[in-house]
Amino acid sequence: MKPYQMRYLENAEEILRLSQFGAEPSLTDEAWLQDRLDKEKRLRELRFRNMALLNDQFFPDLDRLSELTAEEMEDLNAFSDACMNWRTNIDSGLYVAIHEALLKQCRLRRDRDGVIRELYKLGMGLYYRNRLITGIGGEDANRWRFQNEMVFTEGASYLRYFEELDADDETRGYIIRCLANIALTTANRRKRVAITSQTLAILQDPWYRSLAPGLPWDTFVRRSHQQMSSNRAELSSSGLTPEELAAILDSCFEVFKPEEQNDNPSVRWLWPYYEMEYNCGYATLPVTLERLERLILQTPEDQLDEAGIYGNVQLPIFYGKLLRDNPKQLSDLSRVRFLKAAYDKMLSVLLRFPAERFDDYFFYHVDVVMDNYFETEGVERYLDVLKALFGRFGNRLFIRGKKAGVMLQCLCSALLEREPDYFDELPVLQGLTDPGQRQARLMDFATDCGLLYDIGFMRMNLERTRRLRPLFQDEEEISTLHTVAGAEDLRLRASTRDFADIAQWHHAWYAGGGYPAGYDRYSSPSRAMTDVVAVVARLQDAWQQAMEAGETSGRPEPRALFRQLLSDECGQFSPKVVSLLSDEALADKLAAILCDDDREAYFEARNMILSNG
Repeated sequence: MKPYQMRYLENAEEILRLSQFGAEPSLTDEAWLQDRLDKEKRLRELRFRNMALLNDQFFPDLDRLSELTAEEMEDLNAFSDACMNWRTNIDSGLYVAIHEALLKQCRLRRDRDGVIRELYKLGMGLYYRNRLITGIGGEDANRWRFQNEMVFTEGASYLRYFEELDADDETRGYIIRCLANIALTTANRRKRVAITSQTLAILQDPWYRSLAPGLPWDTFVRRSHQQMSSNRAELSSSGLTPEELAAILDSCFEVFKPEEQNDNPSVRWLWPYYEMEYNCGYATLPVTLERLERLILQTPEDQLDEAGIYGNVQLPIFYGKLLRDNPKQLSDLSRVRFLKAAYDKMLSVLLRFPAERFDDYFFYHVDVVMDNYFETEGVERYLDVLKALFGRFGNRLFIRGKKAGVMLQCLCSALLEREPDYFDELPVLQGLTDPGQRQARLMDFATDCGLLYDIGFMRMNLERTRRLRPLFQDEEEISTLHTVAGAEDLRLRASTRDFADIAQWHHAWYAGGGYPAGYDRYSSPSRAMTDVVAVVARLQDAWQQAMEAGETSGRPEPRALFRQLLSDECGQFSPKVVSLLSDEALADKLAAILCDDDREAYFEARNMILSNG
């Protein structure tokens, strides 16, 4: 690799290492805070250096792709490979940018082998980048998945040239991989089954094998069976044909049956086998729950390998989903007690997991918990689980959220002084008549709104990329889905439902516009708080941008941000809320909060880490 490419990767690795908060129990609070602030300064320096490396050397390299020597092309490919792998995923966005450029070059040169290769690599880059939208529904998220599906589909379309290709086995292998990977990117279950069935037929066809004898055909077959077995949840559905059901079952037995017969079967493959038997009706629900209980109990809490994460995290989540889908089981209090114990163990494992092992794959499991946690009577509230996860893994987002809560308290107090009935329609105030109780409840709600309005960013784990460099255009567009990601999770649980509208609409405009589309302000009982959060969100975004620019141009001035909002001509914000910024005393308070060093929030984050060992 070129020196700038190695420096970028070295910077990226240091950024990812320094980004996660550690407790360092040997340090005093003040020494720890100074160390943390020094690390934040170092992180800003590294990000700035990465920006310079990209602007001064990387993008010029992409602009002159046709002039690069063979050695430089080899360097570029090595750099892209180092940016992305399935576990660390250091910078899949950069990997995508490289292979988008290489694909365009291959098209211009009419290099068919190169086009096939780059379609596969671009498809894989998009697949890993799209981990950002795992679990997010809706058309806006699905269009990114469809883009990924179309890249693999184009690569697979070269199957019709399989015989005539004047290429080595590697190019033919890319075609087969593209065909198999279409199923990774489509949500349509019947399409997934059909594509994987077609792939398995081709992989086992002697004619195709004879054309490319050097390919690892048996490995392809095994992985395709694994892909087909991931459709096992559909075995209980009435929407599949007998042929489709048989195809899924065949793959399940190919993948899972051998593991059950091992002396020490891996939980990674044993529990999906149990799930298959349950979905097929071979095992009853009580038997399946007992099997899961046994696997969870058998997984040591200190087992931190892949099997340990499955036994301690994935299995409790799946156990909870079974209870959620079969509510009659909740009348058996022993099941609920076991779920609570399994959830407690799961959270203990996550919160005590060593920070040096945090990577993209680990955060995928954190996302699974946030997406699928089953809130029911007898287990921890989802709100408390979110706060614990946020305090441990949110880092800079957590600090930002605590600052937002303080700003919201100031603005809400000022609004109450002007209009005592301003927040009367908020659901959290219904049933409270004592003015003191109402104000205390409103202040608590404002604090939690500050913490949770951007919780979707944690679901998407986008902060990792923001630490490395500015987001690319596609990533900026994807980032707007944090509103949907946060709202979907919050709305599904009773303890967080009152925050859902605030999370979804804090970037929607008061007079129409913004994102996501479709905000009907007057149908939202939370609109009064959403109006306030929208102003705080803009102030925080503008302050962060100004601080990042201030690395070269000096410290920003909060009053300039206030003047920008006071001059709002597009109706983006509530006039009543924005008018508060003209109050000198309140403006002084808000400016002080923006400029505050956040020491109390930092100490709170540290104490949460220390309390979890």
